[in-house]
Amino acid sequence: MTTQDSFAVVTRLSYEPRLKNKVMRLMYISMPVYKRQEGLIHIAMHHDLKEPKAMIYFVWESEKHYLKSMNSDEFAFITDQWNEMIQSGQATFEMNAYSVIDAYSKHAEAIF
Repeated sequence: MTTQDSFAVVTRLSYEPRLKNKVMRLMYISMPVYKRQEGLIHIAMHHDLKEPKAMIYFVWESEKHYLKSMNSDEFAFITDQWNEMIQSGQATFEMNAYSVIDAYSKHAEAIF
């Protein structure tokens, strides 16, 4: 359950259009890994309909859970795959962290 102690992270990726299939594949490969992380409350992946952009919205029970996941071997394996595109200059990455003020979800059925 999301509380005011929860910690949200929004990542945004812009990439060269020719990488769309690779980005989509990495999103599908990443989701099960992300979902297994301790303290993860919510995750949503979005892909822009018209431009080569994607975003991932994470909500963690706390910043402590987020940091623990970021340092896990399983999470690092996926992060390394994303970093290959970023370090090559084929993609740009932005990450912002937020404290949660309020949250609402009409239904919470997973789509993956």
